Amino acid sequence: LRKKKKAAAAAAAAAGGAAGAAAANAGPTPEDLRTVASNLLAEIASLSNNDINSVALSSSSRSSGSSVTPALVSSTILPPILRLCSDSHFRVRRAAVQSLPRVMAGGTVSDAADFVLPIFAKLSTDDMYRVRKSVGECLVDMSRSIMLLSDGRADSEREKLLALRRDGLVPICTRLLDDPNKFVRHGMQQFLGPFIASFYPLGPRGSSSEDEEEDDAGRQ
Repeated sequence: LRKKKKAAAAAAAAAGGAAGAAAANAGPTPEDLRTVASNLLAEIASLSNNDINSVALSSSSRSSGSSVTPALVSSTILPPILRLCSDSHFRVRRAAVQSLPRVMAGGTVSDAADFVLPIFAKLSTDDMYRVRKSVGECLVDMSRSIMLLSDGRADSEREKLLALRRDGLVPICTRLLDDPNKFVRHGMQQFLGPFIASFYPLGPRGSSSEDEEEDDAGRQ
């Protein structure tokens, strides 16, 4: 009887190993490919000229038209990202959430207001708690991306973006702090401090050091 049990266990283990090997040989699933695509699209968007930290392009690359521009991000990268945000698999939606800050920083002001922030807000109410938790984890990056997008723009555009950041992101934070799922609430609590800090300085004028220099000059 013991021999029969051992033989049955060995057969089951062999069958499980064969099934695992077959699954491995099957390659990535469509869900896996869409998840990877979301990250790759975000990496391309991060090369946009909007990114003040990006390496300057050479004159040859500019003349060849190989630079990634906000217009290219708007026309080519943003549409598939928006589709991935509505994917039926939560892992794909979660990956799309994580790509939104880089896509917004590389895109246009109108896209940020009309598409990126609204879909980000919608995902903060997603049925799957892991997607909502990811939204909370990306709030700091979204806030910083808006600042990158506003860098070097006219005061009117900068003020519009600062208002979008305040009116668009703060309600999401408040909602996630009251989320019915404890993992979402705790995750948002962990990022609350960095999120608040990302709003400093609150004004549109630049760094606090510049303000301090102006104050010193006024006192003199």
